[in-house]
Amino acid sequence: MVKGDEGADVRVLQERLKIAGFYHGNPTGVFGPITEESVKRFQKAYKLTVDGIVGKSTLATLPKVIDDNGTTTSPKLDHQGRLSLGDRGEAVRILQEQLIKAGFLQSQPNGYYGSNTVDAVTRFQKQHKLEANGMAGQTTRSKLYSLVKNSAKNDFTTLEIQSRLHEKGFYKGQINGMMASDTKKAISRAQEFYGISLKDVQSGSF
Repeated sequence: MVKGDEGADVRVLQERLKIAGFYHGNPTGVFGPITEESVKRFQKAYKLTVDGIVGKSTLATLPKVIDDNGTTTSPKLDHQGRLSLGDRGEAVRILQEQLIKAGFLQSQPNGYYGSNTVDAVTRFQKQHKLEANGMAGQTTRSKLYSLVKNSAKNDFTTLEIQSRLHEKGFYKGQINGMMASDTKKAISRAQEFYGISLKDVQSGSF
């Protein structure tokens, strides 16, 4: 779809842009300059090619439209089996709970795949050398599930470890839930200072 197009497809596009927070006002079904500008802002925000043209990648990234009766049941995964921006339901809530346990998401699980969830998934993907597209496909969800399943139930998340280390003066970086080198160095310093094991740090007993 490009500037100048008209019809039902354009109306659906405008509704999807509206859900994502990039289009204001009522869908008109006319792809005018306002729609083009909304598309460009959306593309820029999601690191797509900023050309104002709605191609495959832009369509794939846009949130889905909820049907007329407002159904918010578990989203149907797209043909590639992914959860993505705009999806709602139990599958999303479970994903969010796992992201929280893994230390990548700070907000409460609400079953809506919004920008915070996109950001958390992207950070998780980058840390685990996966394609960082913000969409929770089969590989991402499997990796996240195994990570959460294998971690001890009472272990602190990376965010909690960073917060504790920050309070004690060992960590000066961002509290972002990422187990990067600066966090690892802070853990080592705390271990040396208190004479404790990595397990003690993970359980917060220092």
